[in-house]
Amino acid sequence: MKLVRERGVSVSQAARDLDLHENVLRKWVREQAADPGSAFSGHGVMKPEQQEI
Repeated sequence: MKLVRERGVSVSQAARDLDLHENVLRKWVREQAADPGSAFSGHGVMKPEQQEI
């Protein structure tokens, strides 16, 4: 994420460098931009709307 957002590396180049599919990285960047506080909460913490399900 920092490669793309802070260092200006293109998504396609970052995906190649990280051995990820470009669409996966694009999705992660989009999710982080839409909800920076909980896009990647980790440690099994779910977003409130996920807890309802």
